[in-house]
Amino acid sequence: MTQEITAVRPAVLSQGSFAALNALRGFRHFFCHAYGVPIDYEQLMANLNRAREVLPLLEQDVEKFLQQLQ
Repeated sequence: MTQEITAVRPAVLSQGSFAALNALRGFRHFFCHAYGVPIDYEQLMANLNRAREVLPLLEQDVEKFLQQLQ
């Protein structure tokens, strides 16, 4: 999704958005599969902050993508 496919579509995500989303995906995987493991509050807050920071980047990426389609 970070790479343009020539004559098909432009890139959807910037490298920055992809990196932040990928880190959140790793946390999600751990969270969904760590039954009985206590979640570290600091790690939880760091990922919450990361999610809050990536939302505006993601919105910009999608807006740019849609503009390039027109």
